[in-house]
Amino acid sequence: MRLNRLAVRAVGTAAGSALLVVGLAAKPAAAQSFVPCAPTALANAITTANVAGGMLVLAPGCVYSLPTALPHIENRITIEGGGATITRALAAPSFRIFTVDNTGDLSLHRAIISNGQVSGDFGGAIRNDGMLTVTRSVIRDNQADYGGGIGGNTGSTARISRSYISGNTALQEGGGLANEGTMTVNESFITGNDAVEKGGGVTNDGTLKVSRTAIESNTASGPSGVGGGIVNSVAGGLAKLSESIVINNTATDAPGGIYDDTATILLHRTTVVANQPTNCAGSPTPVLHCVN
Repeated sequence: MRLNRLAVRAVGTAAGSALLVVGLAAKPAAAQSFVPCAPTALANAITTANVAGGMLVLAPGCVYSLPTALPHIENRITIEGGGATITRALAAPSFRIFTVDNTGDLSLHRAIISNGQVSGDFGGAIRNDGMLTVTRSVIRDNQADYGGGIGGNTGSTARISRSYISGNTALQEGGGLANEGTMTVNESFITGNDAVEKGGGVTNDGTLKVSRTAIESNTASGPSGVGGGIVNSVAGGLAKLSESIVINNTATDAPGGIYDDTATILLHRTTVVANQPTNCAGSPTPVLHCVN
């Protein structure tokens, strides 16, 4: 499987991620508003687009270094990044980069989102209470209590494709992603993320579908951390992995790969291998078709 060959290579570095984002062309758009390379210009453009929706085209390669949080997404807004970076300035107080309200619908293409930080909440880079689409983008080096990269709230819908979720941290659960709604991940890499308690790569409390994706080299590093790769943790929760690989993830306690707690994980043509201390052994609910 092509993904398996890709997964054993080093992925998710800043240089490699930037090449992935910049190197792919986007579909032409109808109405566009160009956003100059300035944080205030981006904030003002979102405020304007919140009235009736719209497409924002960022300055290619620009670094939008934010001193304060951006306005919430309240309408249907597409952001075409062109390889631009949206990041919290190092000297700025803690805040997440994007908050998508329950009336919001954010489509994010070819952008790098980094250094978001929140405490006592979830979604260090993006909190989604509405609709979210992330394609050909990089979500890296963000931090929250839950969902260091992206947090999807109950009732939300998120679609992530051809993207890197890398180097994010959760002080409790879901280093890369935390889902309480409906989340689909396709042809992506979830790599090098860390959670203190559960789910270094992903924690799921809703409906999660992962396909053709590598969940690789994530950690659950706390004193009783479990599920370095993925955790499915609520009764009624459903996670389905197809044509994917869960590899080289680690946890303090078993299992290091997949931890299923009174929920359901379905594996279809998915490889779970080389996780420490075990792949799936030690999970409260056995993970079918997982070699321990």
